[in-house]
Amino acid sequence: MILVTGGCSFSDPDSSFTTWPIWLQQRLNLTDTQHYPTAIGAIGNGIISRRILFKVKELLKSGIDPKDILVGVMWSGCDRHEIYKSKDISFKENVDGWDKNPIRMPNEDTGSWIVLAHHWGHEFNIPYYKIAHDDIYSIVQSLEHVLRVQNFLEKYGIKYFMSTYLDKKVSLGLGRKDMPVVEATAEMIDWNKFLPVDGEYEWCKENSYWEPEDKLDLHPPSHQHMEFVDRVIIPHIKDRLGV
Repeated sequence: MILVTGGCSFSDPDSSFTTWPIWLQQRLNLTDTQHYPTAIGAIGNGIISRRILFKVKELLKSGIDPKDILVGVMWSGCDRHEIYKSKDISFKENVDGWDKNPIRMPNEDTGSWIVLAHHWGHEFNIPYYKIAHDDIYSIVQSLEHVLRVQNFLEKYGIKYFMSTYLDKKVSLGLGRKDMPVVEATAEMIDWNKFLPVDGEYEWCKENSYWEPEDKLDLHPPSHQHMEFVDRVIIPHIKDRLGV
């Protein structure tokens, strides 16, 4: 089996904590060459979706049978974005504490994806949120990223599961279903493919001992990622996907 995982810092294999993709890799007895983590801290759902799609496409082109691939995605916040510049951009200073910015994908591309977040202050960020940003459009964009990944994986019969790092009402904006464009887009998504939880953060807070040193830090520690895998992900993929 080939495992492909994606997300933001909750799914980052380079985190100071052992995150859920690493625990899942261990539980499935996969070697490093059988697990392709694509998560990067602080990225939005556009980059998450593209990194998953590019990696799966690469595996398919290499001759991997779609039936041998399992994809797990933990979606980020709809208030995180990215813009593409066809000429490579190099930042002189990391003013916001991001993990990687800009990001090149696919690797051979000569352009760059510049990561944006509403509280950052780099030169591309401020104009975007001042001029182009719209809360509802951000929700619709995120839902379209989810839909695109679902449609691609369904096309090839690839097994997959999805979740969110925070409650879906927050991370994917489902609390705004009062807006017709949000509801119309959300109705196209197969929510049965999502784990039966509101979000990893909420599940960990409610079902596992947690006393963070920093009360403002929402990131679960290693043992909670392990419990999330053992008590939520593994039962789900065994019951729903036969893995």
